[in-house]
Amino acid sequence: MADFKGYFADKIKEYLATNQLGNIRGFVNMYLEEKEINLNSDSPEYKKLTREFAKALIEIYKIEKERVLGNYNNDYDNFFKELIKREEKEEDPLLVIIPPELSTRLIGGPVKIEPAPD
Repeated sequence: MADFKGYFADKIKEYLATNQLGNIRGFVNMYLEEKEINLNSDSPEYKKLTREFAKALIEIYKIEKERVLGNYNNDYDNFFKELIKREEKEEDPLLVIIPPELSTRLIGGPVKIEPAPD
């Protein structure tokens, strides 16, 4: 099986090394259009953004190559794993919980008081 992701990452590295980023401009232009940002393609900011897009694409290809091999241990996947864990632990801010030690003494167990429906 051909290593297309590795091939593309290598090509983009080559573009960065030789400062031939014309092939990346399509991604940059789509992004700018989506965000409704007007940026002159001759400006230093546009050139910097194009280089940063190239670097991001290399990172994407590296991560995807590892995912194909079953390795999801990277900063991006780990970030989302932690975010999901954190969301699962968070309680509904509208939910009031009487402390178990108090509710056990009062009625024999934990009590949840929910806001009245609208």
